[in-house]
Amino acid sequence: MKGFSIKARWIFDGQRLQDGRVVRIEDGVIAEIASGGNADINIPNTLLTPGLVNAHAHLELSFLRGRLSPNSDFIGWLKAVKELRDEAGETRLADSATEGATEAAHFATTIIVDHTATNVWQKTTPPPIRLVIAQELVNNSPLPSHNPPTLLVKFALAPHSPYRVTKSSLLEALHLARKNRLLISIHTAEHPAEIRFLKDGSGPLHHLLSSFGVDLSKFHPPQKTPIAYLHSLGLLTPRTLLIHANYITDKEVELVRRSGAAVVYCPRSHQFFSHPPHPAPKFLAANIPLLFGTDSLASCPNFNLLEDLALAHRACRIAPETLLICATSTAAAFIWDAPLLGHICKGAPADLAAFKIPSTKHPLNALLSEIPQPFLVCCNGKIVQQTETQ
Repeated sequence: MKGFSIKARWIFDGQRLQDGRVVRIEDGVIAEIASGGNADINIPNTLLTPGLVNAHAHLELSFLRGRLSPNSDFIGWLKAVKELRDEAGETRLADSATEGATEAAHFATTIIVDHTATNVWQKTTPPPIRLVIAQELVNNSPLPSHNPPTLLVKFALAPHSPYRVTKSSLLEALHLARKNRLLISIHTAEHPAEIRFLKDGSGPLHHLLSSFGVDLSKFHPPQKTPIAYLHSLGLLTPRTLLIHANYITDKEVELVRRSGAAVVYCPRSHQFFSHPPHPAPKFLAANIPLLFGTDSLASCPNFNLLEDLALAHRACRIAPETLLICATSTAAAFIWDAPLLGHICKGAPADLAAFKIPSTKHPLNALLSEIPQPFLVCCNGKIVQQTETQ
């Protein structure tokens, strides 16, 4: 693999902001970080960061961009999304997934966790970024069998939610995940209707699932909140991604903390449904890994994760440096489990993004206020996105 070098005025190394250096990349890794010298790429006011990690997306739903208006009717939205996906053909879903992944890479993402309810990645070529194919399980759907992981593709299990998957299927997924060291990614505590349904089996989710053809005659509500229910089944683990976790008590925060599970916050999707403020600051205060995702284009306008970080900065008053740590080194360590991935240091995999930003004393603040498009994105030492800049 042909190497190259890039000079940056600032480097966010995955933990802290540093003065710029020349970063040389060879054979897929960062071979050297030098204090001076020439570089193949030398753009004034370059900020170099690790590639971003989008910890939750539904790429096959990218064809729904702009088709559903923001509102608080979460149940109606679920029904509309299912109907539209069921109407779409396999080719459209596969093309949609490819287009979504390409867009994510365009916006500096080098790892993406894709919840898929179909077999789109058997019908199209995976993108040149790191992809976690999280196979979604609903009702009593059979557990998937996967091909061995590759350099840039891993697999995960994605039981849709505590209310869409039976207790026995949740336990089967947990067993398979432990056996094969797979991540489990599950929508959790997303809406008050979910909490009501798990407590007594009533409410709008009962009607929705019945309309989907789900037989609820033998359903026995666990009479627990989503987090408590997953905890009781052993599904809160150091390899569990809890998607959303919008509605959670302080006691449940402690359950998550002790389990080692991570939470994925999707700020723009959260805003789309007019949820109350997200408890992200509580997760950070408890040292729970906080990751970020875009969710699908059925509730988010694009796959630009920087826009989600910028919204979290405004809505939750989280410092830019903390947000970048969450979206790079923290997320990469949890999801990909590769030494040094998500960092810019000698020997680390060369997953990088380069941005041109205004001259400033606070480049990370500028990154989240200006939200520039990266002029270079590199994954595993290969340039996957490059644009000219002045």
